[in-house]
Amino acid sequence: MASAHQQETLPDRGRPHRGDSIARSVQRGVAGLLAAAEIACSPAQVPRHLAGLHRTRVWTGASAARLVSRLHDRAMAQANTAVADYGARSELRLYLSTFPDNTAALAALDAMLRGIHTGKTPFAPPQEQQGMPGRWVTYGPGGHQMLWVSHCQLYWLQGDAETVERAAGELPAPLAGVWT
Repeated sequence: MASAHQQETLPDRGRPHRGDSIARSVQRGVAGLLAAAEIACSPAQVPRHLAGLHRTRVWTGASAARLVSRLHDRAMAQANTAVADYGARSELRLYLSTFPDNTAALAALDAMLRGIHTGKTPFAPPQEQQGMPGRWVTYGPGGHQMLWVSHCQLYWLQGDAETVERAAGELPAPLAGVWT
């Protein structure tokens, strides 16, 4: 026969332990869900290598926000953003913005695509990448561009077509079943 102490130290199998209140079990469950949500939408670190190129420079925080705002000729209400260059001659650039949730990230992507489609930007009209719904390609300053949303994050790659394609294959794929 097991003692009371032994019963309380058994592994948690989703049931309250002896002497544990249901409220405490609910608190643990909610804490676990909040931790999972925080992990799911936490700022990603920019990779050290992409497309066989070493990361050579990174901007984060206010410096990244200023860089992105200059691209738009106005202050942007940016999410947590990082910008990274790859290669000795900055052959590839990654803009990575993290939003509170996928809805906010997709809204930002939609606004960018609509803005480019107006024809008032230096970018060619974006086209959805063949075989990869939710990933968009365009051409403009800095070369080929590819942009998409995955797990609360908006990715924008810039560089030559082959390097951008290789780098995109190393990053998380667009959200499945999502169209803007």
